[in-house]
Amino acid sequence: MTSKEVELILLLASQNEYTTYHELKTTLQKSERTIRYYLEQANQLLQQNHLPQIEQDRKLGVKLQFTASQKEHFSYLLKSGQYHVEYYSAEERVLMILFSILDEKTPVFATVFIEDLITSKSSIDSDMKTIRKQAQEYGVVVKSVPKEGFKFLGDEWSIRLFINNVINKYINLEMMMDHCSSHSIFSKKEKIVTSYLQEEILFKIYQSLQQIARTDGLAFNEMYCRQMSIIFAIWYKRFTQGYMVNCTNSLPLRYEKLHSYQIVIQLLQEVMGINASEISEYERYYLCFIIDSFNIKNPAALKIDWGGLQLLTIQLIKEMEKITAIPFLDDKELFERLFNHIEPLVNRSKNGVSIFNPLKNMIMEQYSITYNAVCKAVRIVEEYCRQKISEEEIAYITLHFSASEEKLAQHNPGKYRVVVICGHGVATGELLAENLKKYYQFDVIGVVNGYDLHAIKRLGADFALKTIDIEIRNLPSLKIDPVLTEYDRKKIKKFIESNPDIKKTGGANFDAVNFFKDICKIAEKHSMKIKMENFIEELEELFEKNKIILNRQGVQPMIHEVLKDHHILLQHTSRDWETCIKDAAQPLLDDHYINQDYVAAMIAAVKKYGPYIVIAKGVALAHARPEDGVAKLGLSIMTLKEPICFGHESNDPVKLIFCLAAIDNFSHLKVMKSIVNIIGEEWKIDKISNQYTVDALKQVLVEFEEGV
Repeated sequence: MTSKEVELILLLASQNEYTTYHELKTTLQKSERTIRYYLEQANQLLQQNHLPQIEQDRKLGVKLQFTASQKEHFSYLLKSGQYHVEYYSAEERVLMILFSILDEKTPVFATVFIEDLITSKSSIDSDMKTIRKQAQEYGVVVKSVPKEGFKFLGDEWSIRLFINNVINKYINLEMMMDHCSSHSIFSKKEKIVTSYLQEEILFKIYQSLQQIARTDGLAFNEMYCRQMSIIFAIWYKRFTQGYMVNCTNSLPLRYEKLHSYQIVIQLLQEVMGINASEISEYERYYLCFIIDSFNIKNPAALKIDWGGLQLLTIQLIKEMEKITAIPFLDDKELFERLFNHIEPLVNRSKNGVSIFNPLKNMIMEQYSITYNAVCKAVRIVEEYCRQKISEEEIAYITLHFSASEEKLAQHNPGKYRVVVICGHGVATGELLAENLKKYYQFDVIGVVNGYDLHAIKRLGADFALKTIDIEIRNLPSLKIDPVLTEYDRKKIKKFIESNPDIKKTGGANFDAVNFFKDICKIAEKHSMKIKMENFIEELEELFEKNKIILNRQGVQPMIHEVLKDHHILLQHTSRDWETCIKDAAQPLLDDHYINQDYVAAMIAAVKKYGPYIVIAKGVALAHARPEDGVAKLGLSIMTLKEPICFGHESNDPVKLIFCLAAIDNFSHLKVMKSIVNIIGEEWKIDKISNQYTVDALKQVLVEFEEGV
């Protein structure tokens, strides 16, 4: 009996329902023949101990049902040593050696492991080679010191990220945290890791993060919650061992004002018993950085270079359109979902933070065409980050595009009003929602995480489909798999049939955006005195009052609708890059679209972070955050008679400057799409830069905006 067979028993016992052979192959990464061998061995063990056998059905798959007392008996067998593993697998040996070195309880030598792990010297040498190779990816060195044994040497930040990466590589994080929650960790690999991280503190951190997510309404999903628990537990272990981060290349000046800082304070004091003032500012910022790498919806986490990230998101969507010939830009919600994902992804990738994706193998197999397309398109993100994007991250991006593809392909009208509750992330939930609409006449009115019970109740759904165990009062619900399987479809059919009280309250399809636009056109046509901004604001309130869901991105203005004639400066002369920004911003400043603080913030950001606003060859997009001093959405354009160097290594000198005043994250989306359409081809940049009259420039812009 090996740990794989025990892992199989624990997996099936935790699910308590049928699992297909295909799903087992994907989860355990073994052939069907090997899976059947494991099943045979597992049933022998169960029979010897008078426990239920694993049921095997050719169509439905396999199932193991334990009563509470049988589960307790099996746990006793594992703990009592009646079950034992004679040999360690290669992965178990690697983890055992690596975490023994990190634990530093006693000096670690290769000869000790030959005896403890019952293996040969050549196997230990091979294991050390594997560890050295993985450590090297993070710039960490394994050094053998006489009488002191093996040591890890390197930058502390890198060592922590290396440990997190190793855990993600060898451990099914989803299962380990479940076992941790139920105090039933029996897998040898999980025991090695939780022993190092200290199971008790790991579980307390996990519980505290879950509580914070519920009370603060943050948007990190269940998987992110588990991943952050691991990273914080690594931090606690290293910190208590005396290892500190002593410097960082990008310590923000006002990081204490970040929302994540309050979460850090709470975790330190309530869970770890550490006063934040007792640790260095670099350590405090490290913990803020971890929170911000996963908090995907907190507006306070908006990065200073949000403009570049939005352009990056649009470029990624356009590249996917080019590769797949699918009109992803027609999906108005895709940009917002993807941008919310891209921002922390870039943060993680730039800083080497790896994440665990339990659906990776399934996505690579079931959505292989989209996955392969994303692999090609994601080079844009890799160039931006100057880092390779991992398969786990690509799989998450694939979910966004797969959900959009399904949405664009199907036209089923809504019938049942259904809310999807997903603990695996927004993209997974969206994909599940689109799959549901593909197979059923459902009006999926929302995808929410399990912590936002108030939002679930507000939606007024007929019933809920959920991927996590959660009780919802006064709303029928059914748990299904995040990747909708044939078995799930049977469960849904049975669920609806057995709940005749559930009524279909969904209405017919209704294009609220076009309806909104038509009303605006009629009003503008028949009234000379109408103030469109006030009219639109009141009309939006009317729609909301009558519960008509309006996708505000659909009514966003384009460049020619935002740009005023006197906001265009042609063949201007500026002294240097700082003067350039001031000159380009002056028309917006004069008309009170922005205040002086906004201009100062644009200049200060470039001084601190470098010329990140130079977004293409010869083009700069001057901007700061909305809260830095924007009163109204606006845009100015300035061309330079003599190009100016901003200090960019490849895109200098700049001859065309856009100055954008954005009031929020998304109201200017069509403006950004137009800019992407321009900067993608140098001849367009040249054509704009060579205009000498306002009318001629406006005509060129309209030409370039066609089709955006």
